[in-house]
Amino acid sequence: MAAPALLAADSAWITLTPREAAWLDALCEQIVPADRDPGARDAGVVHYIDKQLAGPLKRFRAAYRDGLAEFERAKPDFLKLPFDEQTAYLKTVETTSFFQMVVDHTMQGFYGDPSHGGNRGRASWKMMKIDRFLDHGPWQGHTHEVK
Repeated sequence: MAAPALLAADSAWITLTPREAAWLDALCEQIVPADRDPGARDAGVVHYIDKQLAGPLKRFRAAYRDGLAEFERAKPDFLKLPFDEQTAYLKTVETTSFFQMVVDHTMQGFYGDPSHGGNRGRASWKMMKIDRFLDHGPWQGHTHEVK
């Protein structure tokens, strides 16, 4: 299995193993794919989920471990498939509780405040052209970036 380049060099996982992170990254990138704007991968959504699984989303840790393992058993060649074939396969599992959980957490990581571990570079805020408005409030001067 070849992990995406952005993840391959990254060894700072808190909860996920590198293998789980690569599988989850592929799912998240399908949910919010890059186009003219960054997708889930560029926005660091897997890092958000990983960080939150060690904190507020800890109760979902076993569901991720089991769901990702089952996903790999069911479709071991998924990471090697072209994007369109991955999309076609995901249509067969999109109503499962595991996939719906991943969709929910992907959206949180993509659209949420970067201080929580996702939305790297305020990608979604820039896409929606709201980043400039978020610099005027009680948090003004906050970098909105995870250190």
